[in-house]
Amino acid sequence: MRVYATAEDLNEWDQWEKPIESPERLLRAASHRVDDALISALYSVDEDCYPLDPTVRQAFRDATCAQAALWHRLGIDPDLGVAGLTRQARVTSKSIGSASLGYEVSERSEMDLVAALTELCDLATTILRGALPNTRIEVTG
Repeated sequence: MRVYATAEDLNEWDQWEKPIESPERLLRAASHRVDDALISALYSVDEDCYPLDPTVRQAFRDATCAQAALWHRLGIDPDLGVAGLTRQARVTSKSIGSASLGYEVSERSEMDLVAALTELCDLATTILRGALPNTRIEVTG
């Protein structure tokens, strides 16, 4: 399995205050997502099937980091799949006497999380399109 970015690449991507612990799983899964998006793309590769063109190789690295960083920010563990997604609830009502809170889970926020898990993120797609402008990039999972 090809992995297009290193832990150092990911930790430098957004200048995290604290390095991401154990980013290897995120990078592996993000590399799979990049491969999946480029399943029909044509580009020159070396003997290990990594892109030969330095610009394309850098785009693969950056797209992988963008995807992994999004998952990290959203608390998504791609190895757990949809079952690992945490429902996003928002407070809809409050009370002070006898302390009561009302929550609502938005169907839209759940759909957004599923999309974030299963689709290549917008930034990664944009990065890859910049390096491979004449290539169709699949953005759905």
